[in-house]
Amino acid sequence: MATLTLQDILAREPGLATRIDTMTELIAGVPASKENLKTLLEHLMKQGETALEGTDQTSILLLVTKQRKKKEIMVRVLGKAEVMRWVHGDYNSRPCVCSEVFPCTEDGLLQGLLYGKQNRKRYREEGPCPDCVRLDESLRPVKKLKAQGMPKCEACMFKAIVA
Repeated sequence: MATLTLQDILAREPGLATRIDTMTELIAGVPASKENLKTLLEHLMKQGETALEGTDQTSILLLVTKQRKKKEIMVRVLGKAEVMRWVHGDYNSRPCVCSEVFPCTEDGLLQGLLYGKQNRKRYREEGPCPDCVRLDESLRPVKKLKAQGMPKCEACMFKAIVA
């Protein structure tokens, strides 16, 4: 499968750039050019991971992974911290509300940044699924984004439909 370019993404998703702070620019005055994305990708590959903290207690985690000799960028959107009770103490942990894998290229990095921004915005506006809970106190909290236009995440919607 061929990697999509910025123009392919914008052509397939009309209005995407205007909905997400015009990602034709990384920040005001800095274009999302191949050269700029290459510089950021090299830094990410050197670091291995980068956490992008939001002012709203959420974050986007970018990880470089290697699957079968192929490098990929895993993007995780982490929600607000929740208290987890373990046998040896209480800890704050952030649930992963969504994650996706992208090719380890300049276009893949841009797609990942768009994915992270869009889903963090959805989390801020809609919140997590109200039915997702911890399965066991020893496990990490489970919270997912609500499905587009629905009151629950996809898994909880299926459970509610067949209940």
